[in-house]
Amino acid sequence: MSLGLLARHGDVVSTGEEDSIVTYAARAIAEDPAFGTEEYAYRITGTTYGFTAGIDYSLTTHSALGFAFARFDTHADGGNNYTKSVPQITWDYRF
Repeated sequence: MSLGLLARHGDVVSTGEEDSIVTYAARAIAEDPAFGTEEYAYRITGTTYGFTAGIDYSLTTHSALGFAFARFDTHADGGNNYTKSVPQITWDYRF
């Protein structure tokens, strides 16, 4: 079993449509044609808090199957808040 906590303060980089709130709070902004003609990459300052929890099960003496879940909440300048959840399934094999 594994448990983890995260706290991080610094730049957050994301891409989205032009928005006056994001534009006002952004430290940098540029067109991002990789995601479309009306998309912009921007950088704002934020604080992220997160946790992860997981469990591993040994299938054989050389392999393990793991299940984990991570959740991250970011609170950024200008009231720009982001949430991300990441479910994970892993298989490890060792010689």
